[in-house]
Amino acid sequence: SSTVSGSGLERTEDDRAYIKSVLRQDVLFQDVVREGSQTDLASSFDRVEYKKGDVIFSQGDTDKDFMLILKEGECSITIDGEEVSGNYGTMKPPAMVGELALLMDRERAATVMAKTNVVAFRLDRASFKYFIVKSEDIKADIRKIDHVIDKISGIKTRYGGDIIRQFKPNRR
Repeated sequence: SSTVSGSGLERTEDDRAYIKSVLRQDVLFQDVVREGSQTDLASSFDRVEYKKGDVIFSQGDTDKDFMLILKEGECSITIDGEEVSGNYGTMKPPAMVGELALLMDRERAATVMAKTNVVAFRLDRASFKYFIVKSEDIKADIRKIDHVIDKISGIKTRYGGDIIRQFKPNRR
């Protein structure tokens, strides 16, 4: 359960500048936002707050109605009930969360929970679709990346976990 900002929590110019800077740094958004519309896009985000322990997305959810840019706080990422290890297990500002499910029309790949109180900016699906112009190209690129990852995973699986097998002269 999130608290969506009402008139008391309006976005400030600083908020918009923050959103624009995050979008400019994100590979996904660099090429796809309509020319000259970054300011309008930044203005389309709503400020939202989550309390520690709130589940923001659940793995497998088909509700793909929004994405977030984190402003304050941390979120934990779990897949199949296990916290993801390393840097990907905790999302901190200025992380973007949920954009791939929105772009690819996929179910949520992970559960995202507020590890602390979180302040974020939320972009709804309709605004996302309006501002993204080359989403088909991006989908194709992401599918290629997925294919390569699958190939590497397949090789890794096939060769007992070694991507590069040790050379043995008589092996057929």
